[in-house]
Amino acid sequence: MPVATPMDYVSSLASELKISGETEAKTLEILNSAYVVGIASGREPRGMAATAICLAEKITNDRDISKEVISKVGITKFTFDHRYKDLEDLLSKQKSTEKTKAAVKVQPA
Repeated sequence: MPVATPMDYVSSLASELKISGETEAKTLEILNSAYVVGIASGREPRGMAATAICLAEKITNDRDISKEVISKVGITKFTFDHRYKDLEDLLSKQKSTEKTKAAVKVQPA
């Protein structure tokens, strides 16, 4: 039996929470990055998907649904906060890496 991943829950949660297509796409992007670095492994997939949706909504300037997500998905505020921080840290590190790569490309030889 295949193991469910957070990506498996994004579409149904997006529909349930009525989020925009832009936010849904950003959520999948965030979760893909989380899988690449391994922070999504071993986490409850529905909770991870819901947390990524909340972070994506912040990035896309969509409405804040964190309280709604916590109650619908059934995760604790403590768990939500930790997952959110993990994902925020990941995105922050990615931005830092991208800036460093851009600076290296700009410097003359």
